[in-house]
Amino acid sequence: MALESKVSINSLIADDIVNTSISNSISDNYIISLNDYLKKFDNSTKDYIKNNIDLIINSIYQNDSILDLEIENKDDDINLNFIFCWDIILSQVERIVYDNAKLFNIDLDYDDIKDISESILDDDAFNDDLIYRIQNYDNGKEVE
Repeated sequence: MALESKVSINSLIADDIVNTSISNSISDNYIISLNDYLKKFDNSTKDYIKNNIDLIINSIYQNDSILDLEIENKDDDINLNFIFCWDIILSQVERIVYDNAKLFNIDLDYDDIKDISESILDDDAFNDDLIYRIQNYDNGKEVE
């Protein structure tokens, strides 16, 4: 039973590392230093993670959000270089841009998708329409 508990704890730690990386990511890849990640924990938790890092990394590899993971041992640290699935890191607007680009056989990289999405959200016509719809929203009836 104790082993099952530790496997679950390792999976939870792996998921937290992945989620922290996704939250901090501004592109489709992100490098997290294990030492930087450990700063938020007490000493006993740090020791547990360091002693079980191989099991935790195996759990990271099994995460559906990860396309690829490169491990780099540096001095007294480990860098985890994540390549994320786009489905996980795209906002709703970015996803719409990506899906429409695919529909028209246009190959966009991640930065292009972000740029187009930002320009849509910054567009005066979009913002005017958004304000109009919010101001005229009536008890669940969508404005036409």
